[in-house]
Amino acid sequence: HDPLIDIVEKRIRLLSEDDLANSVTGKMKAGLERYLEWEDRSQSAVDWAAKYVRAAYITAAYTCLPEPATLREDQAVMSGQTKANRRVPVAQMGIRSQGNLPSTAAVWETLGLSSGEDEVFWFHGTSYNHADKILGNGINIHRGRPLLDFGRSPSFYVMDNFDAAAEWAKQHSVPSVIIFKVSWEELKSLNPHLIFDRADERWATLVTQSRNEDLTDDDCDEIVHEADRSQWIYGPVLRYKSLQRGYPEPISAWRQLGLKKDEAARLFDRNVAGVVCFAESPTMR
Repeated sequence: HDPLIDIVEKRIRLLSEDDLANSVTGKMKAGLERYLEWEDRSQSAVDWAAKYVRAAYITAAYTCLPEPATLREDQAVMSGQTKANRRVPVAQMGIRSQGNLPSTAAVWETLGLSSGEDEVFWFHGTSYNHADKILGNGINIHRGRPLLDFGRSPSFYVMDNFDAAAEWAKQHSVPSVIIFKVSWEELKSLNPHLIFDRADERWATLVTQSRNEDLTDDDCDEIVHEADRSQWIYGPVLRYKSLQRGYPEPISAWRQLGLKKDEAARLFDRNVAGVVCFAESPTMR
């Protein structure tokens, strides 16, 4: 059951058929164009179509009506109460014209966070509902996706850049970003761990073999097993399409931290600094 389905259905009933058809058509066209550009056919065209139809309905519900988009009543009162029994600031901010999110400075000011040189923040982009669950229940490493950049076992990823996490969050309905404040000193107290200062050969081997579904664990080099034994791994983000060109390349400005073990997850659970969720608002267009 999609937790947004009630408000979506109510708003769609108020839309004209033309408004809804135009929204669905636009989203389907965008989805088909992306599918045709994508060389990976692990998802069928039907899967892509379903994804973009859902996105179209949610977009229509939130943007085609002459009123500001809001969360459901039960969503709008996210308490900010964390699993560690701490209350953290939660902010709802509008999306600017052309889908642009507010600046980092605006988010910081709204949440009342400081951003001194000694402050180290990490960002996880997700949906509103997942953010609410993570806040209340804590990070569940074992529900993370396996076979991503840093190891073949499940991971929970955070970025060291707010804009990067926000861009990732925009894939979701009601994009949200959880902000953590965890120092390097605290991180480095958790052993073992791996740090890649640059996209070197070891990094290339790790991201390539981590994502290769055709390999068995026994086929992998030691760096992959080392990653899966680690508490956390820090390094460049893979530009996924570069794998299809034959050699992995990083997204130059982005760095990520992959949490691999429960001890690392609990460190982040204790240090949630705030949550920001973004909803479309016609008054901000």
